[in-house]
Amino acid sequence: MLFIIYKLNIFLFLYEYINGGDNINYEIKDEITIEEKTVLKNSISVVTAAESKVSLDVCFINESFYKGDKRYFKLFVRLNLVYENNKDFFEKNSKNEYWRVSIDNAEIKLYVRSEKGLVPLWTDPKDNIIIRFGSISRGDEKPNYSVYEFTEVLIEYEKLGWTLLNQIAFSLHYFVTTDVPLVGDVKGNIFIDRHPVIEHKSFKESSMLIEHNFISAYINMDYENEKRSHYINLLRREMNITNSKNNINIINTKLDFKNSYIKEDDTENSSLGVLVNRLMDGYVNSFATFSKVKSTSYLKGNDNLDNYYSIKRKEDKVNFEGDSFSIETIDKTKLDIKTNKVILDESGHEGIILNPLYKGPLFYIWFINFNDLEIAVSNNLKNDSYFIDTFKIVKELDTDLKFSYMLNYTLDQILQVDLLDIDKGVKFINENEKQIF
Repeated sequence: MLFIIYKLNIFLFLYEYINGGDNINYEIKDEITIEEKTVLKNSISVVTAAESKVSLDVCFINESFYKGDKRYFKLFVRLNLVYENNKDFFEKNSKNEYWRVSIDNAEIKLYVRSEKGLVPLWTDPKDNIIIRFGSISRGDEKPNYSVYEFTEVLIEYEKLGWTLLNQIAFSLHYFVTTDVPLVGDVKGNIFIDRHPVIEHKSFKESSMLIEHNFISAYINMDYENEKRSHYINLLRREMNITNSKNNINIINTKLDFKNSYIKEDDTENSSLGVLVNRLMDGYVNSFATFSKVKSTSYLKGNDNLDNYYSIKRKEDKVNFEGDSFSIETIDKTKLDIKTNKVILDESGHEGIILNPLYKGPLFYIWFINFNDLEIAVSNNLKNDSYFIDTFKIVKELDTDLKFSYMLNYTLDQILQVDLLDIDKGVKFINENEKQIF
């Protein structure tokens, strides 16, 4: 099996590979390689010792935000029972009219794997997450919840933004009562794959980008729907993109982006708590806005394109209106009769005009970054019609990871490596890799 990957921290790389990640390279321009990764089915997983009776539920927004001048990610955590290791309690009470789970006390500390290694999110024990009370009970047909909520955790962007495969370790001390007291300590790991899970729909004059894992969660026990440990997509982001062309002699167009957020069908669930439901309602009701949007565009054609166009790549103009924004190029151009090239000229026509002397294929390409999502939109000028020809997700385009490697081995071979032995893991990779750039 031959594929391309970025060289990451050994633990994160092995986690990605074992869960089935493959990479496919697309090249839009010679000096730019866009990598589109086949993402993992589940964007979040929580791993503890096999016998753990208690673990953490996790909810994550797959986008950073600004608070003042600082940039953060939002993580939400909550203590929960692991169904598989409390099966006796649940099976015994499955037909009872009343049962109760009481969280009497809990303390949580989090660590994140950064570029500098595993570091605590805070150093003062006073900042640990403390849970003093919470309960789930059943008296009628559905469970009742009392102060059973997720706790919001702000994580500085630099601690997660350096890679799209994140690892957050946790230590948890708990005192929980079911039909018997449960007291103990648990250590575990939260794995978050921030690659967006994208569905793209293309129409004649528009495209739709659907990001299914915009808000997702891992739940150890869903008391309302009686679901055991599982991953769930909670909120998807749908972005409708339209392009307009008012003059057939003009190459570039205006792109309009309309944003909407939609709850998945099975998220109408009180077991998620007030905080998470209120968070999703805020997005659905368009309280969320774009914090950062940047677009750069350029022309692509045959190797001799520079003989007909002298247009340098530049940043585009972005206009905001509520939950929508538009992107347009504000260049003025003309055909220079001395050089037979289309050039920038303030006294020329608005937009980039067609050069009738050029007969080859012609594309107008945008690289767009809105908040944390990066895409490339390629418009193909063909038979006097203008449409979105390609729509690709750009990942790690401006990353600090310097090298790309080619690896050649099978899944059976990697599974024979002791994943807990760092020296063996590094030795295996070094023997089977070839640096390609």
